[in-house]
Amino acid sequence: MVLRKIVWLALSSVFTSVSRVCFEKVKFRIVVIYASRVGPLIMVPELARISRKYINENDKVIVIDFFIIYYRYPKSKVKFQTMLKYWRRRSLFLPSCLLPKDSGPEWLNLYFSKLVFRQDPTDDTENGPKLINYSPHSTLHKYKSRKKRQILTEYGVREDEKYVCILVRDDNYLTKMYPSIDWSHHDFRDHNVQLFIPTISYLIDCGYKVFRMGNLPKEATNFKHPMFFDYACDSNSSLLSDFVLWTNCSFAISTSSGIDSLASLNRRPLGLIDLVPVNHPMNSAITILSYRKHFFDNRYLNKEEIINLGLGQAFHGDDYKKKEVTLELSSSSEILECIKVFERNTRLKNFLL
Repeated sequence: MVLRKIVWLALSSVFTSVSRVCFEKVKFRIVVIYASRVGPLIMVPELARISRKYINENDKVIVIDFFIIYYRYPKSKVKFQTMLKYWRRRSLFLPSCLLPKDSGPEWLNLYFSKLVFRQDPTDDTENGPKLINYSPHSTLHKYKSRKKRQILTEYGVREDEKYVCILVRDDNYLTKMYPSIDWSHHDFRDHNVQLFIPTISYLIDCGYKVFRMGNLPKEATNFKHPMFFDYACDSNSSLLSDFVLWTNCSFAISTSSGIDSLASLNRRPLGLIDLVPVNHPMNSAITILSYRKHFFDNRYLNKEEIINLGLGQAFHGDDYKKKEVTLELSSSSEILECIKVFERNTRLKNFLL
């Protein structure tokens, strides 16, 4: 522990000195990835890349980023290997073992307060660069291209064929992966995959193949069709096949979970159904199709009323109970109507993608 403190003090001194010397033309940054979940690992390096381009275009300064990952859960190291391999070939990473054990990322803020790049994994800055205005990483479409074609072929997707990814969140994955942790505090974010069956049927009628995404779901989808793949229940699925399917889909639909950020990574249109909390930070490649219904005092609240109650960014189920607010899912017909509009807009390219 003492040795690591000494290492960080030495590093901070070096970074500060070099930054002062190169301040006019070069800017060094430490990019912290809070890898408790997969979403930050997907999007933070991409948002940092966009930020670098934005600074270079506007301030004519070269930005050099050094990434360091803070793992909250040990198993996440295994889960994130595909994304790590992708980013490590394109970015400079500092060893995570240098971070003092059990100290958290606050050490970086302590020693590198002026150099640390802070950004929510899904947030575009109000006055800064917008993800939607920048093309995906130039190497993304080439990434394991032979393997990509093989994976799509295995699922019967031809080169010119269109398909949709649908992700419906439930609590089974986290419960199975991290059984020692009580995840009930955000059960309110879970949904019901059976409510999406009319939507799946509609998309198939529109000519799309449909993949139900995810891993270790609570239940299978009660729907059978040659153009529907309950991929979440496929024991042969992998993080690489997740990557391929999300980044190459025609568009994606989700009830909000970290892995759906893969669609944004390649600027695939991503529509969110029944988003909660309503002020969850979103990047500009995402379309919010509906918010979770908030029932209070015998009526449904609008977004402004929800925020005024202090629930705009409430990530704990008890927050809603204290305010006596009941959360309700959209009906299958309401979900379908949202998807009809979203599908039409993406088909007519009413999105800046």
